Amino acid sequence: MEGVTVKQNCITMNYKRTISKYLDNRKTDPARVVVALLAGLAVGAVLGVLFAPESGEETRYRISDGAKGLANGAKDRFQAMKSRFRPELDRISEDGAEMAKDVKSKAKSAISTAKDSVENATDKIKSKAKNVSVDQNGSIQGI
Repeated sequence: MEGVTVKQNCITMNYKRTISKYLDNRKTDPARVVVALLAGLAVGAVLGVLFAPESGEETRYRISDGAKGLANGAKDRFQAMKSRFRPELDRISEDGAEMAKDVKSKAKSAISTAKDSVENATDKIKSKAKNVSVDQNGSIQGI
């Protein structure tokens, strides 16, 4: 009989150890907490509707009215956020356009400078080429 008790205690201890390992290793993920909260709210809402003392028509009206209120509230919050961020978005857009204009101007200036440099180098080469002559021995003179 004593051997059975030791075996039962050992099984109970292993079970407790397994559960405590599982609970210790679980991380508290905020997404899981939010999902659990929303699931609890949904279950509570369903149970509240099922056990409500009102008639079905009144309940449907309250649910419809509540849904419309939520939709209007969401629209209002969206519009408020939109109007709050609109000036900043406009400023960023204007800054971007100004930066693009500045880059374009600098690029045009760099291209113009490069063209001028190429034309000057070409003119120098052409003028030196006019002064070059080849003598009877094949030597280049005038460089």
